[in-house]
Amino acid sequence: MQKHRCRLEEFNVRARELVCACPHVEEEVAWRLRYVNDAWLGMEAMLNSSAGSGGVDELRYLRRWLCAMEAKLEPVSFHRRWTDTQLEMRKREHAVSFYSYS
Repeated sequence: MQKHRCRLEEFNVRARELVCACPHVEEEVAWRLRYVNDAWLGMEAMLNSSAGSGGVDELRYLRRWLCAMEAKLEPVSFHRRWTDTQLEMRKREHAVSFYSYS
């Protein structure tokens, strides 16, 4: 897990950059960031525990879920000349339902 920790750190850095560029999305980015960080800490705790053998199924489920979420993600692009209406439309296009894989 330690060798992949740099991905989590990069994710957090990108989230902070997004909030700096678009402060109006700070609340949404914050709760998604908390969710990912909590999931990461939970996964680390599960893998580091001595009774981690029971968590193999959960880890497989998490891996499938992460792959499915990555497949749904599309790159987000912001143009300075977009109106608020256009930004809202783009936001809806890029939205991924939190509950679709719960």
